[in-house]
Amino acid sequence: MFAAGRPGANTIAKCYRLLHVIFETAVTDELVHRNPCRIKGGGIEVVEERPTASIREVFALAERVRPNRRGLVLLSGFSGLRLAELPAWPSRP
Repeated sequence: MFAAGRPGANTIAKCYRLLHVIFETAVTDELVHRNPCRIKGGGIEVVEERPTASIREVFALAERVRPNRRGLVLLSGFSGLRLAELPAWPSRP
């Protein structure tokens, strides 16, 4: 759900970029004469950097999980892979 009933700035920027590309295609296909999406900086997103665990924190976390899960913690911690991206992740815990 959107905060206060409207989408956030980054969602608006993504939608604007999509609309811009759609109109560029329409211009190329000669369906419209020019692209009406001309807002300077309209498609720019401002995203804060997400915090990451330090090397020490990754090793500490790996020590706290079951031994058969340590490799997955280390792989995800040092590669940036998400849970669904880790190879051979069991379907049940």
